[in-house]
Amino acid sequence: MLYQLSLFLCNNCFNRQSTLEEIRIFMHSDEDLIRLQARKVEVLYEQSIPAITAALTASLVVIAILWRQVPISRLLGWFMVYLVISALRYLLVYRYNVAAEKTAKHEYWLNIFCLLSITSGVMWGLSGAIFMLSENAIYLSFLQLCICGLIAGSIPSYAVSHRAYYSFTVPASILLIFYMATANDTQLYTVAFLACIYFGFMIYIEFRTHKIINRLIELQLDNTSLLLYLDDEKQQSEVVQRRWQEDTKKYSDLVDNLYYARQRIKELEQQLNNVNKGQE
Repeated sequence: MLYQLSLFLCNNCFNRQSTLEEIRIFMHSDEDLIRLQARKVEVLYEQSIPAITAALTASLVVIAILWRQVPISRLLGWFMVYLVISALRYLLVYRYNVAAEKTAKHEYWLNIFCLLSITSGVMWGLSGAIFMLSENAIYLSFLQLCICGLIAGSIPSYAVSHRAYYSFTVPASILLIFYMATANDTQLYTVAFLACIYFGFMIYIEFRTHKIINRLIELQLDNTSLLLYLDDEKQQSEVVQRRWQEDTKKYSDLVDNLYYARQRIKELEQQLNNVNKGQE
């Protein structure tokens, strides 16, 4: 990968049309892409606790508001099921945090997260039908308002993954909108229409947020890769410098030995000349 990057830079160093995006292609191997996806899942789990807690708090508010309007058995039944789902989601986050292999199994953890998000969204989407609020436009509109708040509030937590975000928002929105659209009430038709428009705006905001978050994660991993690359280059340069110093010392020693050898040869020649003169 580094060889390809070096070759690309050498071939395009004078090409003004070379962009940063083209250069970054060589900085992402298959292993880097896996780390990128795993990091997205890690961010998703890190941000999920506030969203789960907010949804659980909203369910308590719904129970309190509808306590005298809906049969208690239906309210408590819906809440107990949703409480179990929330407990499973908390347990999933805990299991992920203590898991040993996160990077290699990031798809598994994402799929389990989305599955529980779907069940949570379905419970919110079916709440209108479970509570039988088709004849009460005010409380059904209040329920839709709570879901709209959850959809908007889940964007910072789930926008890192389209799959995670829509696994909750689509069933929560579409099921209740469909329930209101099939009711014989003009006011509910209006609420359903406004909810569709609102959901469209949330989709646009989620796409923008998703793009920003993913760019930040990619930048973080690029910086990490760059630091590792620079550290590796530094170590290699230190090795080269150390070898150069060793070779310089060896050369210096060799020069000194040659100098002493030449001096010794001159001394021997001088002694030989003296012997020859003595014999004459």
